[in-house]
Amino acid sequence: MFQSQNSSKLNGDVEMARRHSYACYNILFWLTQGVGLLAIILLCIWVFGFRNGLAWNSQPKVQFNWHALCMPIGLIYLCALELMTFRIFRYGKKKDLKLLHAGYIILIVILIVIGYWAILDCHNYQGKPNWYSLHSWMGVLTTALYFTQGILGCASFLWPGVQVEYRVKYKPLHVFMGLTTFIMATTTALLGLFEEIKNIEGYNQFSGEGIMMNLCGISFAIFAVLVVYIQTRPNYRREPLVSD
Repeated sequence: MFQSQNSSKLNGDVEMARRHSYACYNILFWLTQGVGLLAIILLCIWVFGFRNGLAWNSQPKVQFNWHALCMPIGLIYLCALELMTFRIFRYGKKKDLKLLHAGYIILIVILIVIGYWAILDCHNYQGKPNWYSLHSWMGVLTTALYFTQGILGCASFLWPGVQVEYRVKYKPLHVFMGLTTFIMATTTALLGLFEEIKNIEGYNQFSGEGIMMNLCGISFAIFAVLVVYIQTRPNYRREPLVSD
């Protein structure tokens, strides 16, 4: 009888801890989303308020703005959502979550292609060299890692013929490499912002554009810290369901 009571109390404590963990996760998730959306909004204000909006190769200098928008939105904001898919929808069917995860990858790849196309066109039309800066080198390394990660992930977790044992062994590396790619993407974006900041007239006089860029960079940095924290907390992991 006493054993049964202790067991019931233990189960109750476990359930209470689970609910508390879920509540904390929800608060952190929405805080993270708020910061991430703030960073995107500040980026849009900079592009449309200070850099003449969007255009293609008819205005090479303005065409650059496609790169400035697509790469952070894809490789930072959407990549974060991709990373957190299984924690956001922790009670969803695993098969559906895998497809959603893959959907994010496809969307991010499209944005990467547009971003690279825009920056290469922009430089070539203006006679500027490519691939010489630390920002560009980090960008190439980050995107190469992202494509490799995506291909291996889809082959490992969506291909029906892959053995379960292999998936179990590969999963920790897949998670680690995904988070590494996200951190590298954020670092690369901050390097890119720094390159643009150097060209802002009156930056050391607290110009409006300079302040906007600083706030945007800080927002992306805080967003990255929150995402890494959420992804490295063991108690925020998705628990296996019977349907799995």
